[in-house]
This record gives sequence, C-alpha cells and structure tokens, in this order.
Amino acid sequence: EAEAKDKAEKEAKEKHEAEKKAALESCPEAHKAKAEAANKALEDLKIGSYVNAVGDAPASISMEFKMDSALKEAQISALTKQVALSIGVPEDRVSVMASPGGKAGTYGISVTKPPSETEDVAFKDAMEDEGVKAKIGKPGSLGFVLGKTNDGKMAAESLTKMPHLLIAGATGQGKSVGLNTIMMSLLEGNSPDDLEVVGIDPKGVELSGYKGVPHVREIVGNDPKRSQEVLAEAIGEMENRYAAMEHFGVKT
Repeated sequence: EAEAKDKAEKEAKEKHEAEKKAALESCPEAHKAKAEAANKALEDLKIGSYVNAVGDAPASISMEFKMDSALKEAQISALTKQVALSIGVPEDRVSVMASPGGKAGTYGISVTKPPSETEDVAFKDAMEDEGVKAKIGKPGSLGFVLGKTNDGKMAAESLTKMPHLLIAGATGQGKSVGLNTIMMSLLEGNSPDDLEVVGIDPKGVELSGYKGVPHVREIVGNDPKRSQEVLAEAIGEMENRYAAMEHFGVKT
C-alpha cells in the first residue's frame, strides 16, 4: 500500500513538472524569464502551482496560475515580495490577486512595466475597433474605452453597469487620461439629444476644455454653492424619472 502511494505521488509530481514545462515553453520568449522567476517564487513558498499563461498589456505583464484552494492573505503578501525579489523589481510594481471575473481558483501576478517599456494606446485606434463600436455605438449605452487587455484586444465598458465609478491612483498614473477618455467616449457615442453632461471641476483644469460642447449643460468650477445646486438639480431630475417609470410600470 505504501509503495502504491509513493508511486502515485511520483506520477503526480512528474505530471505537474511536465505541465509546468509545457506551459513555460508556450510563454512568449520575451517574458519566459519572468515566468520562470514567478515559478521559482511559487516553489520556494511551497505553493503547489505554476504560471500557465502570460499576457502582455500596454502597461503591465500578467501571469496566471491556478489553485485548488484560496490563497491566504499572508501567502499573497509573501508571494508579492518573493516575485519582486526574483524578477528584480520594486515590490510596489508587483500585485497578486484573484483574477476578476475568472474561474474559481484562478490568480494573477501583475508586474507594472517601467515608463520606458509602456505602450501608448491611441483613442482613435480604440474607437475604430469593431468590438468597441458595438459597445459605444448603441444609443443610450454610455459606453467608454478602457484600453487594451492582456491579450492585446481593445476593451470598452458601460457606465450603465457601474452607476458609481471611482478613479484613483498616484500622481502620473493616468487619472486625467482616464477621465478624458470617458468623456470623449461618451461624446463620440451619443448625440446631444441622447446625452446631457454636468461636470464639477474644483481645480478648473480637468473639464474646462468641454465648455461649449453641445452635450455639456454646465461645467462648474471652484464654486461650492453652485456645485450643490447642480447636484440637487441632477437628483431632482433622477427622482422625476423614477416617478415616471413607476407611473408607467417600466424599469428603464
């Protein structure tokens, strides 16, 4: 019985190593070294997995691995440090997390590229992409460009799926670019009859360029009183629409 158990463990280990080798060989040549370093970090921490897919996004490299059970917070923290050490990058450029929208047990290691290696994504190129057009071109979709995915495809999403959206990040990380991309997407994908924009811009520099655009009802600068009034007007309009939908028995 012990011999059979040892044989089964040996076969399982050999299968694991063969699959890890095959996955590494399928990685893009430019990122094999990072995948090997990540594999070593997983092995050093006795996390029984290996990198099975590598993605190359404009601003980061992503490496996917799978687990039979969820990683603990301490394991994620240790893996982040170990990957950073193995690859030779600052720890704040590495993040480990469960893949959003992915299958259970799928995790991702993301390594942010230095500025010299990042790729610019042109707004025009994104707007000419057929997949983006399908999301942004529909009236009332409130779609906007996100950028490129890890597999190089253009990505877009809709504000209708996220009634509250927070854009945060350190200085120089692209908050203003993201905000302007959303604004340009909304203006491009909707007529002034379909979309009316109200903006509050305390600094007076982020949204001032949109003043006079047909879609824009008002851009408020550093005026707290008027900002409150504009928000109250928007809330009043929202409540009127809810009342109308209730009256007609509809949801949209």
